[in-house]
Amino acid sequence: MKNLVGFALIALLAAVAGCAGSTTSPTAGPPTHDTAPAVAESPHPTNPALNSPLGKSSGQGRVKFNVEDILGRKLEAKVELRGSDGELTNAARAPSGKAILNQPVGNWDAFIYVYDNGVPILSEVQKVAVVKDKTSLVSVKILEGSGGNRPLSAFDQDHDMALDRVELAMGTRPDSAASVPGMPTLDWESRVLKGGGQWYVGEMHAHSNYGIGSESVAELVRRAERSGLDFMCITDRNSLEAAMDPDHQSDSVVLVPAMEWGSDEKGVALVYGPRTFPGVAETYEEAQAISYRVQAQGGAFVVAHPLFGTAPWQWGVRHVNAIEVWCRDWRAVPPLFPEMLNDTMRARAPKSTNGRPGKPLYSIARAASTAKFSANGQAALFWDMETVRGLRASVIAGSYSVGPHVKLAAPATYVYANEKSVNGILEGIRLGRTFVSNSVDGPQVYFWADLKDETWESGGDLTVDMGMGGFIPLHTPTRFVIEVFGANGKRLEVLRNGRPIRSFPIEGNGSFTLYSFIETPDTFAVYRVRIVEPGTAKENTWGRLEMLAMTSPIYAYDIISVDDTSDSEAWVDIKSDVLSTEELQGYLPNFSTQWEQAPVWKL
Repeated sequence: MKNLVGFALIALLAAVAGCAGSTTSPTAGPPTHDTAPAVAESPHPTNPALNSPLGKSSGQGRVKFNVEDILGRKLEAKVELRGSDGELTNAARAPSGKAILNQPVGNWDAFIYVYDNGVPILSEVQKVAVVKDKTSLVSVKILEGSGGNRPLSAFDQDHDMALDRVELAMGTRPDSAASVPGMPTLDWESRVLKGGGQWYVGEMHAHSNYGIGSESVAELVRRAERSGLDFMCITDRNSLEAAMDPDHQSDSVVLVPAMEWGSDEKGVALVYGPRTFPGVAETYEEAQAISYRVQAQGGAFVVAHPLFGTAPWQWGVRHVNAIEVWCRDWRAVPPLFPEMLNDTMRARAPKSTNGRPGKPLYSIARAASTAKFSANGQAALFWDMETVRGLRASVIAGSYSVGPHVKLAAPATYVYANEKSVNGILEGIRLGRTFVSNSVDGPQVYFWADLKDETWESGGDLTVDMGMGGFIPLHTPTRFVIEVFGANGKRLEVLRNGRPIRSFPIEGNGSFTLYSFIETPDTFAVYRVRIVEPGTAKENTWGRLEMLAMTSPIYAYDIISVDDTSDSEAWVDIKSDVLSTEELQGYLPNFSTQWEQAPVWKL
């Protein structure tokens, strides 16, 4: 009943907004929603006339846009003109709410995006008829957000960057982020290959011959099956063709639909499980809008190899799901230098009173100032700095395989999932239940927190109150527990806020080794674990440590335990934020498993 009332109110709002003065000339009215098959957008055409189905011979007219709220205040906007098939033919920014576009003669759909804190939100769609040598007017008055008490985004309940009123008018669902006006919905299969929660290992970053790789999708899938992987992501640049290939299927390997998004100039992200095709962004805010939409659709948006010189990350890092801290061999990728970043990313704080240059303002530049580390080592510093600043992001790794000569899942990513399926793997990444290792044959490391309770006094067994990706409260004695497989003779390090606070030599019987320590965090802290060994001196390597494995963090926040017998709703229940009792057995590794360490694969 509540939903019906909500939709009725949205419909009423649409009617009021329509009366407020949204007009087009010489024609008006919302277009119907087209459910055409998925096609990649042409976001910035160089010649709109050639993209028009009418061609240059039909002549051109002009479209004049005027965008304001119902109080007459001009709104910063972006305007687009699309064909009946949804293809983008022309676009422009309208910083002061006004824009003029030259457009071929014909009937077009005008999409108007209004910026809310820098993020473009689809706020109106109108039909416009372009007449030769004439000017057609699209005048839009936006009701939502005009009062000032609620931002424009408050009128977008599914967080797909389209107002609910517009979605109702266009025939898309305002309660589904996968249903967006002008964006065909991508439907992916999510077969459950295995039920029950446990850890799964796979490849997060591989390329096929739809991109820079040499292998077909079929060849990559067969190689993943032979390697014994549980999942694989084929991530070609700005393309989902691999996921649409008929051979993108397996009965043993979960194939996550994915792509590498972005550009060499500003950096790339790994986008997993998008339900609409991610567009091209020109600004940081537009990139953030794409990240929001992907996550609202149940996918994951991950920063890829942020310190690689070929494509350093310069989009910003607000609200992403993970960071690819490890790509290729840990020490083999040369470091990034600050000079390789753009002027914005190299910005510094004002000089100190003694005249010394200020520190870099952005984490990416501070990490790039450590030239003795490899690009992966710098990425770990970048990740630490961002998590200490409040980012909640898990760790992933990828081989960047471009052919059979590059071993899949070296490094490998482990994900704890409630089921072996696309949805299960994506959920595990979003919840931060990950750790990475140098290969599927490399060390495994499990990290959890046991909060002090009555079992401590009675000498009861260790329990998992919080796993990787979870939160623990401040001022509560906590036993941190680490379990290691296959790393005899190596060194285990515990980091708090990026700095080592504990170090243990790993000594075991070939199966597993258990370590624990007690700490009572009294301020915000980020805990993670890594396994390392001294790096051997060899040509074309950077850094003194060889990384073998590392975990996602456990976060210490100022939260309180909630009485779950209360009738009131709770924001955080520290006893079940990450793992339920039913999930406990799957989270803990099998103690009886014997382990043999294989030689470390090298590029």
